[in-house]
Amino acid sequence: MPVTPAAALALQRAAGNRAVQRLVQLREPPRPPRILSPADRAAFVAAELPTTRERRAGREVMRDMAATSNVLDFASRSELRDELVKRVTMITVMADAQESRGGLAPFGYPFTGASPYWGPRVGYAARDLWVPPTPDGYDRRLDAAKRATIRGLPRSQRHTVFGDQGSSYQFRLSPTGVRDPWDAIMLLFEPQPPHKRTLVHCDYLVSLVHFRAFMAVKGKTAFNAAIAAHGPGRVVLKYDLFTELEPSVGHGAGARPGLGSIRQVVPSSEGDLVLGDHVYFFNHPGYDLINKNVGNAWRLENAVLVARRGGADVFLGHGSGRRTHAEMRGKLAEEYNDVARIVLALVRRTGRGSAASRTAARTELGARFPDVVQVAGAWRVVGTGMLGVAVDMPLRLLRPADVPGLFDPSSPGVLYRVRRAAESA
Repeated sequence: MPVTPAAALALQRAAGNRAVQRLVQLREPPRPPRILSPADRAAFVAAELPTTRERRAGREVMRDMAATSNVLDFASRSELRDELVKRVTMITVMADAQESRGGLAPFGYPFTGASPYWGPRVGYAARDLWVPPTPDGYDRRLDAAKRATIRGLPRSQRHTVFGDQGSSYQFRLSPTGVRDPWDAIMLLFEPQPPHKRTLVHCDYLVSLVHFRAFMAVKGKTAFNAAIAAHGPGRVVLKYDLFTELEPSVGHGAGARPGLGSIRQVVPSSEGDLVLGDHVYFFNHPGYDLINKNVGNAWRLENAVLVARRGGADVFLGHGSGRRTHAEMRGKLAEEYNDVARIVLALVRRTGRGSAASRTAARTELGARFPDVVQVAGAWRVVGTGMLGVAVDMPLRLLRPADVPGLFDPSSPGVLYRVRRAAESA
């Protein structure tokens, strides 16, 4: 029988531990269920993970699993192994996806950073396994006039210059990719120069990292067989591909079975997060309202909990770098304020200069920022923002504490759900 929370607390107190901690329980019939001691956990990691790097990460994961509330109960050794491998893979692959060596990296953001002139694409190494193809065959796009045009356009319009896909971009397996989805995904992680690397947003990348975790426990033959049975046409590289890895996809009468590798949970506190969890950091709900015609990134950040630093959780997103919760909130507020400053400057123009210039400023404000309105002489952001949250707030710059971060924008004080390995979720 699983250990109850009360029994877990009794065990901890008997061991002289006054803190309520999560215990890792393993059931290996015909042996009775047992709580893994630190020595047991270390031996398990050494036996199940092959490389020094994986073992180092595995020890941290196992320590973390045993250091937050509630009992994690595993029905078999293989179930615990699968959870451990998935979490270690989430941490290591997310880090590798961000690494750049000698100008080569697996991933970048469309029209951003080292890849300012190139839109969404699969990496050059995977070009034959996904469709649609890159419109210009990975050209370096040296046309100075077109480069200048791209720089002058909002991010949401830059795809129009060279015919890249727009904001709802997605890629499907080609006939070659259908025959070998393992290689189709693995080749996306090949380091490439800026115009040839896989250029996608954070949710696309984290979807692929989740798939890599599933692949790590299955192996190539079993993974390809699983995708063949699931339906290769459902492996679409899009913002929420990770939903295919949940037990079911969709809701109501239209729901269908998923691959069952991950589940959603709502932690009771930040202390219940475990290394390898996929979390969301939300910007303020009003960001959607002021940013809709600007098209900047950072409405939210998908990230993976990858480490602890001085007692604080450290998260890694796509391009965000390693940041604590406080640091991630600071970055989100910074991005909100970058757009808010554009609006504030335009608002100031509505009250200065000639009548014609004031009218022109109001016209521009109404066209670009229709949800910024004047109420009783004060400028406010009013409308329905992220996750359907009603927004009615002064137009102002935000502090990091004003940003929900890990918390649900629609339920202040409640952590938003996380996605994690299904074995213990």
